[in-house]
Amino acid sequence: MLEYRLTNHQKLILSLVPAVLLLFITAMLSASLNFKGYVFVFLCSLLFIFLVGMVFSRRGLVVKNDKLYIGVFYFNILIYKKHLDLSEWTKLSILKFRRNQKFAFFTSANPDLSQRFNFFDVCLLNDKHTRRHTMISLKKEESAQNVIGFLSSNFNLKFEIYGPDFS
Repeated sequence: MLEYRLTNHQKLILSLVPAVLLLFITAMLSASLNFKGYVFVFLCSLLFIFLVGMVFSRRGLVVKNDKLYIGVFYFNILIYKKHLDLSEWTKLSILKFRRNQKFAFFTSANPDLSQRFNFFDVCLLNDKHTRRHTMISLKKEESAQNVIGFLSSNFNLKFEIYGPDFS
């Protein structure tokens, strides 16, 4: 596992919905319900579990049967995996990008309040670096280095500094 999927600000915003949903579920359970009410409470409970899972999920790499997958984990349990085809890619690179995230709920005090942070994209490249595919975006450079080391040792991929050759 590498990192959480969401930033702290996104976790805060997304955790408000399950909190309100939990209050709604407890209020519904204290009332007298018919069959449709219990079905509705059950569906709301599933939505609650899904949203809490989203808040605490992490992403990472999974290798099964010599195939590479991007996985989504919830407390070390693999929830979802997506296969990455490495047949047309021979090189790896790390690209650093600066991104901004505007904060919600700060519009009256400072409408342009935002946080700047670096993202490190681990990219798959062809031989001439003319095509690239962003495999995973990470917030920490050391996590990106760990991915490069993992992929270089387990697959036939070579790390290179990104420099396209259009000749």
